[in-house]
Amino acid sequence: MDNTMHWSVAVVAMAALAWAPIESRGQTLFTTFGTAETFNSALPGPSVGAGVLGGFPVADGGITLAYAFTPSVSAYLSRVDLGMKYVYSADRANGPANLDVAIAADRAGIPGAAIETIPITGALGGIASAVGIVSANSILQPFLQAGTQYWLVVAPPDLRNTTFQWFLSPQPNLRILSTSRLQNMSWDRSNYGAALAFGVYGMQSAGPQPVVGAAGVVDAASFRATISPGSWISIFGTNLSAVTRSWQASDFVGNALPLSLDGVAVLIGGYSAAVSYISPGQINAQVPDGAGPGTATVQVITSTGPSGLGQVDAEQWAPNFFTFSSGGVSYVAATYADGSIAGKSGLFGNGVPARPAKPGHVISLWGTGFGPTTPSVPAGLLFSGAAPLPASDQLTIAVGNVPATVLFAGISEAGLYQFNVTVPEVPDGDQLVSAQVQGVSTQPAVYLTIQQ
Repeated sequence: MDNTMHWSVAVVAMAALAWAPIESRGQTLFTTFGTAETFNSALPGPSVGAGVLGGFPVADGGITLAYAFTPSVSAYLSRVDLGMKYVYSADRANGPANLDVAIAADRAGIPGAAIETIPITGALGGIASAVGIVSANSILQPFLQAGTQYWLVVAPPDLRNTTFQWFLSPQPNLRILSTSRLQNMSWDRSNYGAALAFGVYGMQSAGPQPVVGAAGVVDAASFRATISPGSWISIFGTNLSAVTRSWQASDFVGNALPLSLDGVAVLIGGYSAAVSYISPGQINAQVPDGAGPGTATVQVITSTGPSGLGQVDAEQWAPNFFTFSSGGVSYVAATYADGSIAGKSGLFGNGVPARPAKPGHVISLWGTGFGPTTPSVPAGLLFSGAAPLPASDQLTIAVGNVPATVLFAGISEAGLYQFNVTVPEVPDGDQLVSAQVQGVSTQPAVYLTIQQ
């Protein structure tokens, strides 16, 4: 387990390799279309004219529909097909035929957080009275687990300007997410007696299943088997990815860290984790908020399916320094203000500037897992700035068993803690570096090279 090449401080950049896609086949996860899997306006029971969605104010009946479904097989979402009609009418605004289609998690019998929302522009070409199937093609391709209940949620993004008419068949689990006065609705609201005509389809790739190794989930800085929310971890195993690469600019959407790279995703305690690095044998990810305390499950999902569940201890504090290894010695990741390495000359060869630390110099140490900050920094989001640890955290840092003056302690990037310290008066040579926060100590046997 060598993290030197993956966890440098402005030292190492990983090159992305080309990925040969694995052969895949289509899967039907769920459908109300029937065995033919094609649109049929004569579905059993009341179908044509059974309901209108959107196009006018909620007070006048604009609604959102949500339907609970359970996939029959496990697969990656590829598309959702909806049987529908886009209508114009004299008393409705002739707005754009736009639609948002979402797959959401189940939360105690109602739609929970959206797993993916697929915007559709110009459904059915925006042609008045057009009838047919609208396909919402997945971009994120989230993995849907057989036997797990999800929700299909459909609504125009602007209820004022779009009117759709749905082709419905009697089903017991349709939710009408509006308490408004309804017009032109023929279903029985008391038991939600209607359902969208729709199908959910996925892709399930052939290939080896990912395996999380025994004791293969560890803190990324120290490889100790305790993690904490917001900290960076490494997952070791086999078949974890078909490609080796770090995240890149195209993987980010807004200020959100990528939740998957090339279809490789990680769940920690059931929460989606940001993923920064993937390879066949190692994944680096950020622990999401909400994981722990106690034993947290870890699962890797790839194009060939999900792994079994790994386990790791999750606590509020799991402080560790990032390190570099040289000659069998672990050196703390430390830098000067100009970005050069505070360490033994030639630590990374002639191409990387490095110079020993000197008593009285101010250097920055880097770590992860040091706990909450003020203000808090949510996991999974980009961050750049200074979010200090609370003074009550009783942070102490020592070099050569001599307390160092801490000028700043807190998060400066997502999951990355920065400690600006003044090097104390200690003898030349490799000196032990240690820290303690809330009574929890960093890993042992970490050194900093000192030279007067």
